[in-house]
Amino acid sequence: MFSKVRTAFLLIALGAYIGCSEVEFSATPFDPVVHADGTRCEQVGDIVHCNGNRRSGMVDILFIDDNSGSMYVEQQEMATKFPNFINSISSLDYQIAITTTDVSATQNNPPDSANGYGAYQDGQFIPFPNGSKVLNNATHDVVGQFRETIQRPETYNCDNNYAACPSGDERAIYAANLAIERASSEFFRPDAHLALVILSDEDERSNGGNIRGYDLEDKDLPETLVQRLSSTFGPDKIMSVHAVAIKPGDTSCYQQQNSQADVKGFYANVYKQLTHPSQSLKDSGNIVAGHMGSICAGDYGAELGSIADKMKQNVNLIQLQCPPIQDTLTVEFSPAPPQQIAFSVNADNQIVLSPPAPAGTNVTYDYDCLLEDAR
Repeated sequence: MFSKVRTAFLLIALGAYIGCSEVEFSATPFDPVVHADGTRCEQVGDIVHCNGNRRSGMVDILFIDDNSGSMYVEQQEMATKFPNFINSISSLDYQIAITTTDVSATQNNPPDSANGYGAYQDGQFIPFPNGSKVLNNATHDVVGQFRETIQRPETYNCDNNYAACPSGDERAIYAANLAIERASSEFFRPDAHLALVILSDEDERSNGGNIRGYDLEDKDLPETLVQRLSSTFGPDKIMSVHAVAIKPGDTSCYQQQNSQADVKGFYANVYKQLTHPSQSLKDSGNIVAGHMGSICAGDYGAELGSIADKMKQNVNLIQLQCPPIQDTLTVEFSPAPPQQIAFSVNADNQIVLSPPAPAGTNVTYDYDCLLEDAR
């Protein structure tokens, strides 16, 4: 990092060198860029100047519900403890949608009555009883709307008649890719944090691509999902992934799930790559750590509480385009918060607010970085 004084000195020295040297060169211009969330970056000499504005506390939450056979009990648990989750995020500006792990790309999986003739496939949002596909703070009876929808009638029917089931080839990542590709403006807000919550007793493609004939395809891969987020919504959009599944290494839960008749469970190894992203995965786009909960938990309230806590940590992170030059970052709040808010920049070039700004606060930020770091 360089201070503004040292940066200015370097620029003066560079200008003197160019004036005296017989060698002529110039930096490649950095075209002004305006990102989806309104952040603007433009070149000023050898410096890139960026500024933006963000409304705090916004989160879009997509539940990806495994609607295959054996999952109705877990869906009931999620529905029962959902009030804990809503109470925990009541201070946030939230939106909630639900889709399933069923995708039509699975072999021998055409539209039929078990998948709503295609309505419950391919990352499409399932309508709530009120007819809307999105719940928010203003929705009447959010808890009731969610409970009625996360518990899938097709799953219940499958549990009682295995001849009429949605696909048992769970593909939560594939479904999320399709939902992001569709980029529905009624749900995806450009400046909101995106949180995915996966509920499943298996992994992507049941066993993470380790079953013959069920290899992971491009849209089943964690890196594809992270890259698609950036290519669809721009480099400022941040995502976290949370899962309630069989934790890798939890042999007790694994055995419990596999003791059920006609049902097998698998460790969520691929989903854990998203809930606990490696540096390599972070480098492919903006993903931060989520929570991996246990599908065998006796109380889903605790698991949903941990997911809510993670969301509240992540929701006010602001992605910067490059490492800011020391002392050039300024952050302002409107209206003025009731207490002083400190800010810092973490290792992933994200502004961290402590404490978080109240939901609805306008956060304006401005910073400079070196041209070479902005490429």
